[in-house]
Amino acid sequence: MSYKAMYRVFRPTDFNELVGQEHISTTLKNALKTDRLAHAYLFCGPRGTGKTSSAKILAKAVNCLNPIDGEPCNNCANCQAINEDRFPDVIEIDAATNRGIDEIRELRDKIRFAPANGKKKVYIIDEVHMLTNEAFNALLKTLEEPPEYVLFIMATTEANKVPLTVLSRCQRFDFRQIAPQKIKERLQYIANEENLQITDEALSLIVRRADGGLRDAIGLLDQCAAFSADGNVASEQVLAVIGSLGEENTAALLTAIIQNDYNDLFIQIDEYLSMGKECGVILWELLNYLRQIMLLKIKQTDMVVLSEDILPRAQAQSRQISLKQLTALIDRLSKARSDLRFAEQGRIIVETALLECALLLNAAYEEEAPKETPHIVKKAPATKHTPASENTASQASVPSAQNVSDTPKIALEKPEDILKNWDKILNAIRTESIQVYAFLKEGRAMGLENDELIIKFDSKHKFHSNKINQNDNKKIIESVIERLTQRKVRLKIYYEEKDGDFAAKYDLAQKAKEVFGDILEEE
Repeated sequence: MSYKAMYRVFRPTDFNELVGQEHISTTLKNALKTDRLAHAYLFCGPRGTGKTSSAKILAKAVNCLNPIDGEPCNNCANCQAINEDRFPDVIEIDAATNRGIDEIRELRDKIRFAPANGKKKVYIIDEVHMLTNEAFNALLKTLEEPPEYVLFIMATTEANKVPLTVLSRCQRFDFRQIAPQKIKERLQYIANEENLQITDEALSLIVRRADGGLRDAIGLLDQCAAFSADGNVASEQVLAVIGSLGEENTAALLTAIIQNDYNDLFIQIDEYLSMGKECGVILWELLNYLRQIMLLKIKQTDMVVLSEDILPRAQAQSRQISLKQLTALIDRLSKARSDLRFAEQGRIIVETALLECALLLNAAYEEEAPKETPHIVKKAPATKHTPASENTASQASVPSAQNVSDTPKIALEKPEDILKNWDKILNAIRTESIQVYAFLKEGRAMGLENDELIIKFDSKHKFHSNKINQNDNKKIIESVIERLTQRKVRLKIYYEEKDGDFAAKYDLAQKAKEVFGDILEEE
C-alpha cells in the first residue's frame, strides 16, 4: 500500500477532533441537533486551519445514518464512503482550476438530480474566490434558492475577493489561527501515534515555523520524520529541514546586540551566511524571537513558544531590554525585511540593520540620535502647571539639534569648498540621522553647480542611491547643509550603470567649462 501523508492520516473525522475552532464546531453541532442547517456556508480563514476538514465533517454529519449528538458516527456505510472519498453525493470542486462559467453551468444542470445514496447532495467548493465574475453571477440564483436536498459549502483564504452578493446568501464562519500550545499538543499526540521520539525544542521550532497553521506543522513533522531514519527527531534535524537558525543561535545574536559586541555580531552573521542561511531567514528568526521576548516582558507566558532549555535565557534577556527598545528593534528589522526585496546585496541590509539595532540599545547613541526630522522639533512653552519631569524631558530632546548648530560653519566662497569640507558635512548628517548617513557615505560628492550639489553612486550602490533620492532623506541632507553653509543647496543624485562612465563625462564637462567659460551652453 502506498504511503499516505500524515496530515491526511490524522485529518479530523468529527467535530470533537477539530483543533482550535471550538466556536465553529459548537455552532455547527447545535445546528445539526436542532435541524437549523442553512443551505449555504462560507468558511474563511488562513491556510491549514481546518476549513476543508470541517466541510467534510459537515457533509458526513448530514448524510450519516446514525448521527450521535450532531456528530457523524464514522461507522455507517455513508460515513466510511465519505472518509474514503468514494461517496457520489459529496462533490468536491477546486475553483482554482474549474473557475469559468461553463463549469458553473454544468454544476447548475447536475443539481437538478436528487442524491443517489445520501440524504443531501453536498457541494464543497474550495478556493471559491478564484471563480470569475461571470461564474459568480451564474451561481447566484442557484445559491439563493437551491433544491432542499442540496448543501453548498464554500471555502476561501481571501474572503475580501468574494462578491457581496454571494456573501449575503451564505452563513459565514471565520476560522482563526490555531494557538501554538494546541498545535504543540496535537503534534505530540501524532508523534506518539507514529512512535516518534521528538524533543521539546524540535516541537517549538516546528510550531513557530507553522505560524498558526496545523496542516503546515504536521507536514513539517512528516518531513522531519523522513529525514530522521531512526525515529528520533531533535532540533538539529528540524533546523536542517527548515533551514532555520535555531533558538540558541538567535538568542546569541540578540546577546551580541544587547552587549554592543559589534565584532561578535558580524562574526555570527558571516557564519550563518556561510552555512547557507538566507538573509530573510535571519531577520525573520530574530523578529520572531523578539516577539517571544516581548510576550515575556508583558507577562503573556501562555502565548510564548520557546523550549524549556532556552526559556531562562530569554527571560534574562527580557529584563535587559525595555518595551520601547523592543518596539524600536522590531520596527527596524521589519523595515529591513521590506528593503530586502529590492536589494541586490542582502548581506549589506542585514549587517546594517543589526548594527543599527545594537546602536539603538547603546546609551551613548540614544543621547546623540535625534528624531527622524529633528530640524522641525518645536519646543512647547512651559506653564506653571507643567511638572518638572516634563520640562526635563522636553529639554532632553533638543541637544541633538544643537549638536548640528554647534558644528563650525562652513564658508562656501568657491564651489570646491563643499568638497573640502565633505567629511564635516557627513559627520553633521550622522548626528542628524544614522540611516541617511549610512546611505550617503557610499556616494561621492562631485561638485557644486548653480546651487546643485551633485552626488554620484557607483554601480554597486544602486540601493543606496535610491534611498538618498527619497524626498524625506533629501530634505534632511539639504537642511543640514543649509545650517552649516547658510546657503540653500539642492541635491542631484546620479547613478552610473557602469563604473567610471559618469566620472569621465563629468570631468570632461568640467574641463570644457574651464576652457570655454560662459560660451558653453548647458542643456
